Amino acid sequence: MLTALWRRGSYGHVDWQLALLIAVGAVAGAFLGSWLSTQVGGIWIRRLFAGVLVVLAALLAFKDPGTKADTSDQAPQPPARSAP
Repeated sequence: MLTALWRRGSYGHVDWQLALLIAVGAVAGAFLGSWLSTQVGGIWIRRLFAGVLVVLAALLAFKDPGTKADTSDQAPQPPARSAP
């Protein structure tokens, strides 16, 4: 995984500021989650996780299928190769 990150980064496909922000959030979330698991019973953690999954599923289900991600700041992609 790290070699893939390094390779993509060398091609300019990685937004390093965003990657750092995500990494900091992931580490903080891991610490918060481990502390929370000692404070709250397992059934509440399962319910919280189930609730998050339901909300995400609803967001995906009701998303406008015509909406595309903004890719204007991404590096240009090489042209597709045609079949011989």
